Amino acid sequence: MELITFGRKDLPCLVFLHGWGGGFSSFSFFAKELSDKYFCVVVDFNSTINSGKVLWVSDFSDELKNELDLLGAKDITIIAHSFGGRVTAKFYEKYPGFVKKIVLIDSAGLPKKHNLWYYIKVRWFKFCKTLAKMHIISKEKLDSFGSPDYVKLNQTARKTFINIVNEDLTNSFSKIRVPTLIYWGEKDKETPLKMAKTLKKIIKPSELIIEKEAGHFSYLTNPQKFIRIIRCFMEEKYV
Repeated sequence: MELITFGRKDLPCLVFLHGWGGGFSSFSFFAKELSDKYFCVVVDFNSTINSGKVLWVSDFSDELKNELDLLGAKDITIIAHSFGGRVTAKFYEKYPGFVKKIVLIDSAGLPKKHNLWYYIKVRWFKFCKTLAKMHIISKEKLDSFGSPDYVKLNQTARKTFINIVNEDLTNSFSKIRVPTLIYWGEKDKETPLKMAKTLKKIIKPSELIIEKEAGHFSYLTNPQKFIRIIRCFMEEKYV
């Protein structure tokens, strides 16, 4: 895990957690813009993902806590997109006194309902996996069943990916008791809007803002608007 920071350490701390496949570039622009009033910490998980170890979500949250301790950060506000939301849920569950506020953007971590076609593909994949073990087809053929995020990973990182996507963090999210802003794309297909509405029900206090016509990267639809919303949320103004 690597960090870059913007702003003075004596200012309130914002910690930015990117989605799977992202990195420093996911939030650096926003951190620079907000560094006039906040100490902004931008996290890159990629060195951890590619560490050669099989990991769970809790491993990311523990490493994040260690890095923030080294910075002397406390009373933090976490701003997290997608996979970053998973880490946030587990982080708050383990270190609730460390977090002052949370912003969840198109967050992953809740179970996703699948249609019949999905289950047909799963059964077909299992059949092909058996054929691969029997050397009837090549193991490389199995890659066609994986998501783009999965396929480009090495074997160890794939196990980490599977651990992460299969962990249901509903209970972890339900334990959040700090002000939480839920920011979501109306047309998000990766983490559908139903998930945002579920989070709104189980996290108290929380508010939901829906970005019209936006997809999974809703915060990039109108960056300046998103920055204004973050400022209002931090200053406890109506957003």
